[in-house]
Formats: sequence, C-alpha cells, structure tokens
Amino acid sequence: MMKRIFTLLFTFAFLASAHANMLKNGELKSRTGLPTGWSWYVSGKAKAKAFYDDESEAFTIQNNSDKYPNVYAMLFQKVALKPDKCYLVEIDGEYSGEGTPLIIYGESWRIRTAVKVVPNKRNTSLTTFSPKAKDLDKNGISTLRILIDAKAKYTIHSISLT
Repeated sequence: MMKRIFTLLFTFAFLASAHANMLKNGELKSRTGLPTGWSWYVSGKAKAKAFYDDESEAFTIQNNSDKYPNVYAMLFQKVALKPDKCYLVEIDGEYSGEGTPLIIYGESWRIRTAVKVVPNKRNTSLTTFSPKAKDLDKNGISTLRILIDAKAKYTIHSISLT
C-alpha cells in the first residue's frame, strides 16, 4: 500500500514538474534581503528574522519565540489560482526546532497543511490542495503562506507550485 502511495505521489510530482512553477522566484534568491516576489510578516511580537545565505544558496526563516497563539513569522506570495483544481506544492528545505512549519492557503486561512519534514535533514516535501471559490479573492488571487509558530529554523532551497 505504501509503495502504491509513493508511486502515485512520484507520478503526480513528475507530471506536475512538466508545468512551470506558478510562484515568482521559487529559488528565493536575493541579494538585498527579501526575495523578489515574496513578502514577510511577523505577528504578535515574534522574535523572528529571515535572510538569504549566499553560501548555502537558500533562504532561512527563523523564529526565536516560544509557541503562543498568534505569535509567528511567515513568508508569503499572492498567486492566481482556479477553484476546484488540484495543485502541488513542493518544498526543498531543512527544518530544525520545535513543531513543524505550516503551509496555509486561501484568503480565509482555511486550508492548513503541516509540511512533512525530517528534522535536521534536507528533504523534499510534497503536498496537494484544491481551493474552493471562497478561498480566492474576486480576481482569483489567493495567498500561499509558509508559517513558523515556534522556536525553529526553516532553510528553504526552493519552493514550487504547479
């Protein structure tokens, strides 16, 4: 059964890779701080920072705050989506610390998925979602958010949405 699930996920990822990444600057490259096309938000006085490391060629989100309601840091991007279509998000990264990062979709934050990480090891996480019309604004735009709400560090080498 697990082999079949893995095969289906691999097939889906392979087929999706033939499509272009819908996110701007999925490699999160930046010479001046925040990657082009991305926005940054810190809530509830979270002790958080985000930076691009030239040596590892990756973007890091770091939250040094204890887990507490509405205390988080997030990297996000607005993207045009179609309702009832299945999308694949693929993140190549390394996570260390408490909890797990979340991917949150939609204008109402209705769709929340924990990123599947292997602590302290670089891995690729795949997740799918299908937004409803209520998850998009009147122009068909939604927000994809990567959120950390506990003491943790998430180094992201790339992220794609297909």
